[in-house]
Amino acid sequence: MGLNNCSLNEVLKLILEPFPGDNGKLREFIENAKAVFELTVAEKSERLLKFIMANISGEAKSKLLARTTVDTWGGVKDVLEENYAVRRTLDFYACKIFNARQVRDEQVAGWGSKLDSMMLELKEVAVRVLEQ
Repeated sequence: MGLNNCSLNEVLKLILEPFPGDNGKLREFIENAKAVFELTVAEKSERLLKFIMANISGEAKSKLLARTTVDTWGGVKDVLEENYAVRRTLDFYACKIFNARQVRDEQVAGWGSKLDSMMLELKEVAVRVLEQ
């Protein structure tokens, strides 16, 4: 894709905060890092990986430093997902969506957002199953 109209500094702003190993923030961090790599040219990937690694802190940083497979974004992502992604079956997420109900006095926008999150979780598990 290339840098097109985005400068490297603009692209790096997509990583808003370091990832300390919080399971709830893993998906956002990975999606932001993925966008950084997609918006830049391949020649910058080594620098970008160093930037991404510098934005991983705490326990998550320790887990990465103990590994030898973190010389690519794919390797870093695999370690983070292995340690922080919630691992459940497709059936779990399908049942969760099927049984989901809008609670009394819940706004439609909030209900829709909740469904969107459940569908994203289902999609991520489906992709992971297909990659195996």
